[in-house]
Amino acid sequence: MYLISIVTEMVGDVNNILKMNNSPREQLNKLEKENKYVFHGTGSQIENFEPRQAHTIIQGKKVPDGESSIFASSFADYAVFMALVNEENCPKGYRSGCSYHNGVLTFRATKETLEQLTPEARGYVYVFNRRDFIQKNPSEWVSHQTVTPVSIVTVIRSDFTSEIQELKVK
Repeated sequence: MYLISIVTEMVGDVNNILKMNNSPREQLNKLEKENKYVFHGTGSQIENFEPRQAHTIIQGKKVPDGESSIFASSFADYAVFMALVNEENCPKGYRSGCSYHNGVLTFRATKETLEQLTPEARGYVYVFNRRDFIQKNPSEWVSHQTVTPVSIVTVIRSDFTSEIQELKVK
């Protein structure tokens, strides 16, 4: 009974924020400030998230990044960036990344990627209960089990206002 009460309360909090006539960016900022949620951005519509193998590029080679997981961030901007840089918005391919050092998120993408991000670019930010995730590092959280979002926020290019540095690829 107690668990159902907590989940209902959290979903109620999210729904109250989303019902306000705020932009998607403002909605996500409010949810972020509550420190109850983590965010996952993608260009795909997904009902339930299952752990998948993530990869990173090291010395030009694609290598596994830890065990199969669902990745999320406590930073909404991180998720908005990931939601917009996707195959649908960048059909010619894309290279991008985000890093967090000394309290600052830095976003990077190749010139070719940035040229494809039109004002119509859209994606989805999934909002999850933070308690379903384990903190991996200061900007990333992971879950090793199937999770269902408490909400989905559709975002467009203008919802991402942070600077994107050009990523130079050798």
